[in-house]
Amino acid sequence: MLFFFCITAFIINQILQFIGIDNTFTSSYLDDLLFFPITFSIIVYVIKKKKNQTNYKMPLAHIILSTIIISLIFEVFAPLFLDYIYADYNDIIFYCLGSYCFYIYQSKLTKTI
Repeated sequence: MLFFFCITAFIINQILQFIGIDNTFTSSYLDDLLFFPITFSIIVYVIKKKKNQTNYKMPLAHIILSTIIISLIFEVFAPLFLDYIYADYNDIIFYCLGSYCFYIYQSKLTKTI
């Protein structure tokens, strides 16, 4: 459910940006907010299918470590080596919020099963 909501929001946002309808939040931070819920949902789905585990839950340590690694790559190291990427440390806040939303959703989902 979270995956479909996030992927729909992402696609709508991309279409609106393409036709020129956007604002600072949607053009700068919405993709960062949606990145981890979409990515983690795909990873959990693949693991569930591959290992045939219907109750798999991504460990909090993996969520935190993934968020730190992606933040370092895209907000610290990439801007040092690539001219077309610039560091925006607000992105890290939205990566963390997206990861937190996924963790909360996953926690509530596994409690109801």
